[in-house]
Amino acid sequence: MYEYQQATNGNGWSYADTLNFGFSIDDPHQPYDLEIIVDHTEQYAYENLYLNIYTTPPTGIRTKERISIDLAGDFGAWNGDCSGGECEYSIPILLDTRFPNVGTYQITLEQNSRDEPLPAITGLGLRLVESPEQ
Repeated sequence: MYEYQQATNGNGWSYADTLNFGFSIDDPHQPYDLEIIVDHTEQYAYENLYLNIYTTPPTGIRTKERISIDLAGDFGAWNGDCSGGECEYSIPILLDTRFPNVGTYQITLEQNSRDEPLPAITGLGLRLVESPEQ
């Protein structure tokens, strides 16, 4: 239904370089799955990526949530698909959820690590699909 990916600055992802996504909801009764797609190089120095996620529904009341995405497993192997030094990992952040208001939702992703800028994160994306029938 919706998928969009954005590249980060080639010199690293700074705090000020937020990534913005927008999608429309026509049916508030339809359940959806929402995924974040992370593109990074194998030179990424950490197991996790910390993000602030800002959500602005059609009502305009903005919320913030901090999440940690495990880019590597317990033994250091990258999660997701890697090839030629580049990795892509898609992680669901909402499953079988309903958006209560009809209209446009804005999602803003902001890096929230200790590094400024954060190197080796090359892009992020958002994917929204209808949940499979239960």
